[in-house]
Amino acid sequence: MVLLPDGRAKIRAEGWAKGYAEGWAEVAPELARIRSAWLSWNERRLDSESRGEPFDEPPPDGYRNGKSDDGGKE
Repeated sequence: MVLLPDGRAKIRAEGWAKGYAEGWAEVAPELARIRSAWLSWNERRLDSESRGEPFDEPPPDGYRNGKSDDGGKE
């Protein structure tokens, strides 16, 4: 007896991969914007630190210590 492979698993995997790629394509520009904002902020912070000056500029997007200042609301 010859067993045929179940094509449903392959179809599911292909669908998942397509959805995953589409999801990343949607969020990639926003992630790039956020990354750029954080890199710029950190560069200013390090520059200020190297000059021995205080740096009190808040982090980008209202985040401090990994928590949003707005309570998770957008």
